[in-house]
Formats: sequence, structure tokens, C-alpha cells
Amino acid sequence: ATIVFPTNDLKTNLQPLPLNVTFAADPDGDVINISYYINGILNQTQLGNTTFNASDGVYILNVSLHDNVIPLAYSANVTVNFTVDTTAPGVNTTFNVTSPVQNDVINFSGNITDNLNLLSANITYNMSGAVTKANYTISGARAQIHNITTITGCVETCVINFTMYATDTSNNVKQNSTLLVVADVTRPVVNTTFNV
Repeated sequence: ATIVFPTNDLKTNLQPLPLNVTFAADPDGDVINISYYINGILNQTQLGNTTFNASDGVYILNVSLHDNVIPLAYSANVTVNFTVDTTAPGVNTTFNVTSPVQNDVINFSGNITDNLNLLSANITYNMSGAVTKANYTISGARAQIHNITTITGCVETCVINFTMYATDTSNNVKQNSTLLVVADVTRPVVNTTFNV
């Protein structure tokens, strides 16, 4: 038998998780039973592929085959390890200023955490109609990233949307968006005339 899915060392957020096995047909046409063991304990026996409902964790899948002929003769086990992770990373963001004005330097930073392992992060912001993206490769359970930019192109009041995305190795994604209002600092112009 060959375990087609999950592949060995797979990190996934799929629930329920498909368990797909392939094998050669029995030489004398007997029906084949597939025994699925999770962490050494029989989970189920089926005539075909099945699914596994799991909580987050690391698992060992063993599969063996037998026909229904007594005495039962089991095939050799095939084994894969896989991780189920349905928990999105945590993303906390901060700015170095709270009431920015034109030409201020903005430092948008974030602390990112995950219960297992981080994969990537992205900072996206839209300033004056121009979308800027900064991509980061990260790993481990904790990471810090930041982006420094100068506010330009804001004529009068404008709003900039800063978004930080984080993805873990199981493709769980979390985003944190913050709107930053750039204050109007242009002083009004007063034109007067006098009637004398």
C-alpha cells in the first residue's frame, strides 16, 4: 500500500483530513480492508479512502491491508507523520506616531506569534492611491517585522490603510488592519477687502 494523502511531514489546516491510500488489486479478487491506525491505535477499517477528524496536534498514520480470508494476513504497515494546525497566528501592530502629518516618518511594526511555526508575513499600505507591499520570510513561533515609510502625497486630510498579514506553515492566515488619519495642516487663507 501507498499513502497518497497526507504526505509525510505535511502541515495542514484541513478538517476533516482526507486519508487516501492506493494499492494493487488482490490477485484472486478478494475485497481489501484498509485499517487506519492513528498514533498506534486503530481508528477505523474501511473498504476505501476515508477522513479523519482531528484536533490540532502531531500524528502518526499507519495503514495496513488485509482481505477477508481466514486466517487474516495483514500487509506490511506504511507510515506517514503529519501535523494538523487550525489555529491562525496572532498579529499585534503598533505605530510610532498617533496623529501623523504630511512628511512624518511612520514605523509600522508588528509582533507575530504562532502555536507551531510561522512561514511568511506581509505589510500592505495604500497611500494616495499607490499600494505598497513588503514581503517577509519568517520562521519559528515568534517574529517581529516593521516597515518605515514617509507620508507623502497627502493633500489636506487623507486616510492610509496599513495591513499586516501573517501565514503559518499550515496556511492559516491572520490579518490586522489599521486606518491612520493624516491631519490637515494647511492653514486657511483669508482674503478680505475693505469698503472705505
